[in-house]
This record gives sequence, structure tokens and C-alpha cells, in this order.
Amino acid sequence: MGSRGRRGDPSDRWSNEYIDPETGELVREEYDRRVEDVCGEKYEYERAIVTREQADEMSSRRRGGGGGSMRGCGRSRDPCSRGGGGRTRSRVSDDMDCGGGGGGGGGRGGYRSMVQPRPPFRDPCRKEGDPPNPNTDEALAKVEEKFNNLEKQLKESCDNLNSGLCKVQACMTDGFSQVNSKMKEIEKNTDKTLQNIDDQIRSAEEELNKSLRLLSNDIAETQETFCRNLDKAKRDVDKMEKFFKREICETIRDLKTNNC
Repeated sequence: MGSRGRRGDPSDRWSNEYIDPETGELVREEYDRRVEDVCGEKYEYERAIVTREQADEMSSRRRGGGGGSMRGCGRSRDPCSRGGGGRTRSRVSDDMDCGGGGGGGGGRGGYRSMVQPRPPFRDPCRKEGDPPNPNTDEALAKVEEKFNNLEKQLKESCDNLNSGLCKVQACMTDGFSQVNSKMKEIEKNTDKTLQNIDDQIRSAEEELNKSLRLLSNDIAETQETFCRNLDKAKRDVDKMEKFFKREICETIRDLKTNNC
């Protein structure tokens, strides 16, 4: 479903900023009127983009702070870290939380929704000042319910992907912990004779090299598996997006046929 925005008219865009008294967040509301091409039919609607920013994020931005996200499968940033990161413009955000404070989540913890906010669906056939139409309102309620179900399915898919990322992180953390444990065992045996120390160091180095090789192989295998799963998840999201578009087009076409 493509979209085309009208340009050149300043009255088509306006914005608003205020501080949320309950959370202390800076709330930015940006509105614009757009013409949407839906299944070959053009409809005009108002779109609202609402962003929230914590006080610490605002001060960090004034100091020139604010982090970015690392792209690519081999260098993807830690999805389970407690620190904040920059937001991406992708459909599915990479800010995931495995149980601490979510990155930039305002200390509330838990899951940060990956589903982009959707403006409420409006009857494209109703003009301003028209009296309410019970049949249309009921149909719109069913459409809204269907949209909510589709969003719920997308959120469940994103939750599953987030869980897989956290399992990969736990596996890598456990591997590095084993390496650190081996090195600490070497340090505890420094009170023995020089020959024994040399023998133990040599043996420990062999074990360490062996462990590092095994860990490297495990990481490579885990990364390969993760990349395959990520590619599959992306394909699933693309399929789901096409399915959503088809469902939305069919629903709007039915609305137009029944109520216009």
C-alpha cells in the first residue's frame, strides 16, 4: 500500500510539544494531511506521529550524546544490554529487553512495542458534518478489531524474535565466563615450583586454546544459526505485511461496496 503526501501547503502540517505531567517525558505531536492510494482509490486522511523523550535523553542530546545502532549481522549491537541506544527507522525496532531496564524505556522495563503506532481508521466516504451512520460505524468497529488482531499477531512474532536474540546473548556470555574461569584457575597455582608452573601454564594454554577454538566454532555456528533465523524472521514479517495489506484492501473494498 503506497502513500503519497501533498506538498507545498504549510497548513497541511502542524506540530505540538508538551511535558507529560505523569511521566515527565517531552511529548512531540506532529500532524500532517496526506493523500493515501489504497487499492487504486485515493483517500485523504490526517496522520499523527507521537514521540516521547526522557529527561536524561534530552540532556544527553544537548551534550552531544546519543548512541547509534550497529548494523549488520556480524556486528549487531547487544540486544539484551541495559544501556540505551539510538532508534532506527526500520519497521521493526532493535530495542529489545531481556528483563532489566529496556534501552531508553524510561525505567519501566518490560517489552517495548515493535509495532509502529497506527492512526485510527476513518470512514473515507464520510465527510465533515455528515450525520452518523450506524451501519458504517459497526463496519468500522469490525475493521478496527481486525486491525488490532493483526497487530497482536505481529507483536507475538516480534516477541519470538526477541527471545531468540536473548538466547544467543546468553550463550555467548556463558562461553566467555568459562574462559575467565580457566584464567583464574591459572592464577591460583602461581605458588608452585617454576617447572610445575611452566608445565601448568603450557597445559593451561593448550586447554585455553582448545576452549577458544571450541568457543570460536560455537560462536560461528550460533551466529550462522542466528543469521538464518533472522533472515527467516524477515521473510515471515514480509509475508505477514503482504497478508496485512491484502486483508486491509479487501476490508476497505467491502466497506466501499457496502456503505458507499
